[in-house]
Amino acid sequence: MGKLDRNVGAICAALALGILFLPAGARPARADAEPIELAPDLVVVTAISQGGVDLEGLRTVRSVDDAAVVITFRWTGQDPTTAKLVEDLFVTRIIRREDLAAANRMNAVFGTGDPDLFPGATAIQTSARVLESLKGGRDTPFIFGMTMGAPNGWFGALTVPRKYYRGILTRVEPEDVPFSVLLNGARTTLRAIHASGTLTVGDDTGSVEFWWLDQPDNPLTLLWKFMGDSVQVVRIDTAPKASAAKNVPSAVAPGLASGACRAELHGVYFETGSAALRPESHLTISRVAELLKAEPDWVITIEGHTDNVGTVSSNLPLSQNRAEAVRAALVKTYKIPIDHLTAKGFGEARPVETNETIEGRARNRRVELSRKCS
Repeated sequence: MGKLDRNVGAICAALALGILFLPAGARPARADAEPIELAPDLVVVTAISQGGVDLEGLRTVRSVDDAAVVITFRWTGQDPTTAKLVEDLFVTRIIRREDLAAANRMNAVFGTGDPDLFPGATAIQTSARVLESLKGGRDTPFIFGMTMGAPNGWFGALTVPRKYYRGILTRVEPEDVPFSVLLNGARTTLRAIHASGTLTVGDDTGSVEFWWLDQPDNPLTLLWKFMGDSVQVVRIDTAPKASAAKNVPSAVAPGLASGACRAELHGVYFETGSAALRPESHLTISRVAELLKAEPDWVITIEGHTDNVGTVSSNLPLSQNRAEAVRAALVKTYKIPIDHLTAKGFGEARPVETNETIEGRARNRRVELSRKCS
């Protein structure tokens, strides 16, 4: 995979394959598109494509106040010497409001032994000042905190000091560019600022590119490319909004109640290559439980789907186990009657996007709910 597999923080990254993939049917970028609010329970999903596996990680906003934003990073690493997955690595970041407003330094990689706060730096986005400078067409000083050249893979990065690469960024295109993500489960095109430059520390120099969300109050880093590494956001789930009638995500109840009798359950996350539910999944699952309690006559099938990474013989049981994990959580934690729930895995048999891109694979790894309709 290159150097990124040697960065213990790996900020839950994803390999970008060539140009940004904008599939047919993606919602167009609009000036009046709803902003992505930097609010509690916002989840930004990233992944690293390594050794034929997309290793996903989560950045979750835990709290927001006038002083700071608290974000947790949870990711799956891979030891390249053994090809074994190192699961459920976890760090907390505190980003001060003053740094969100004006910092020109962004730390991209974190170790599990790092302090929670790096004064003068952002983490999952750039600052409003940097975004404003680039939009104004100005040369913009920038510092990029990276851990490069670690020995012995992920674990060696614990002992490698962070390097701060410095240089000037300039805007590439004079207008915003489209950037494709899954936003609350739907393929969506966001407006992004594309910047590039050359960054240097000591004898190390490399070309860098960034794509940032064009939203001054939350300029999320959507993609960066630097010295052979490439980090991309593949999914953004905003804080679940309850429907007017029930305390469930607004997209779920109408989908199940409509003639289609089906809805995708976004906001459910698993460990890479595993059926283990990550803790961030339980907010969504609790909302589904409320819906099922309000609709006691519904019989629901929980459907698991995978991408085509791996083999059919491994993906089919993985999808079945993931569907069963959601069912088990609803039954054991929220006391939904087990005879109202079935679980069915389809493996890679029902893709909704191409498996040739990391964006498409992220879309195909999903859980859906369906019900028997009269």
